[in-house]
Amino acid sequence: MTIEQQLEQLGLGKNEAIVYRALFDLGRSKAGEIIADTKLHRNLVYTALEGLAKNHLVGKAVNNGLAWFWALGPHALVEQAEVKKTLAKKVAAELKARQAAEPLELKIYQGYEGILEARRAVHQLKRGDICYTFGGSDIMYSKELSEEWRADSAKRMQRGINLKMLCDSTVPEGYLERKNKQPHTVLKRMPIPAPLPAMFEVYNDVLNITVPGKEPVTLSVKSAEAAEAMKRFFEYFWESA
Repeated sequence: MTIEQQLEQLGLGKNEAIVYRALFDLGRSKAGEIIADTKLHRNLVYTALEGLAKNHLVGKAVNNGLAWFWALGPHALVEQAEVKKTLAKKVAAELKARQAAEPLELKIYQGYEGILEARRAVHQLKRGDICYTFGGSDIMYSKELSEEWRADSAKRMQRGINLKMLCDSTVPEGYLERKNKQPHTVLKRMPIPAPLPAMFEVYNDVLNITVPGKEPVTLSVKSAEAAEAMKRFFEYFWESA
């Protein structure tokens, strides 16, 4: 990339870049000398000089009716780039403030098959990602779901997806000890005696809430804001467990 092309990327016009470069080679020069060196039409040279002078990149002096031009230090280019960077940050902040909030994506699943369907998205996580789960032990270990849940967990572990789970008071201590020996799995007990009335799962920007019953209902919310808030809620109890 030529010096002229680099100057253009910094905001100079094509002819301005040619004239500015020429002045560093020529030194203090008359317009005719610049025209001869650059091979540009005189009108283009004068227009370029005017633009460069406006941007404090070229100096001008008139002596005995003759105009002389010379290149000023390129520090003005750095200053202009800093001004543009500051302006870009300001504009970006204003545009972000005006940007409409991302709409929520809601899905509702019914039954035990619906619980599994909502959770299948966990397997799309990358190795090392975390799924946060708490509450709902009466759902996960029900006879309608326990076999499928074990298969689902095996698949998660095989893919290297981590599980952090807070169990309620109904889960036997032996179960926690057994599960904590499995790879990519860490369980703790909730620091409250009462079981939670629902099961919560959070991963990436998804929050799943399952309400138990003869026909469980799972609400899946895709919202980075909601998921982040629930992760903070989870971590508070995790640190207290």
